[in-house]
Amino acid sequence: MIEGERQHGELTSSQKRILSLAEVVCRVIGIPTKPEVLGLENVPAKPPYIVSCNHRGIVEVMALWETLPDWVHYMTKTETMKMPVIGQLARWAGLFPVQRGEADRKALETADDILATSAVGILIEGTRGTKDTLTSLKPVKEGAAYAAIQAQVPIIPIAIVGPGGYLPLIDKQPLSETIRELWQIRKGRNNPPVRVAIGKPITEHIGVELQLNQRLAARKALTQTIAKAIKEQLIILEPEWASYYESVWPPWEW
Repeated sequence: MIEGERQHGELTSSQKRILSLAEVVCRVIGIPTKPEVLGLENVPAKPPYIVSCNHRGIVEVMALWETLPDWVHYMTKTETMKMPVIGQLARWAGLFPVQRGEADRKALETADDILATSAVGILIEGTRGTKDTLTSLKPVKEGAAYAAIQAQVPIIPIAIVGPGGYLPLIDKQPLSETIRELWQIRKGRNNPPVRVAIGKPITEHIGVELQLNQRLAARKALTQTIAKAIKEQLIILEPEWASYYESVWPPWEW
């Protein structure tokens, strides 16, 4: 496994500011700013494509900005965009909102527009857990499959491990608890490295014409393909947990 070298394409001034800020925050807190990367050659030469990965914490976005050669516009919950300061930073970074718990057509239309020229990131689990289940795997959602079929673009399955212990649940607990946990992370001497494994592009849906009554089944099948590909990468990163991953994930929402 080698350390990934960031080779971003042209960035906007806002994206440069966000990347610089993310690097500073990581250094201050004590999070490795250069993830260990396997499979970088599997990323297409240029967008459009969809990135889909597991969701253990809130470090995935920063880690993948540092890893992938193209800027990825991530789908995030609507509440993030309403948070003071963080909401503005999210807009500068090109994140776009999705209303969780329902079929948000506007979010999927936004993803389709972005995919005309750029890359989109959709975390397949949709949300991370509470403090007691921060590193657990959760039911998978169909958003990535829907967007990929609609835009006819490849999906890049990515597994990421390590970030579950970094950055507390800042939107789910008092500020005092957040500060205490950040201090504990900063003091840590054995903080785990953030590791990333990138699978081969999924393209089975491209060029397939679907009738209206076939679309639901196609989305479900593609979602299973994405989740299984992510699981394969998780097992590469954590072979000691192979039997666990095989037995419990992915749990389907349907």
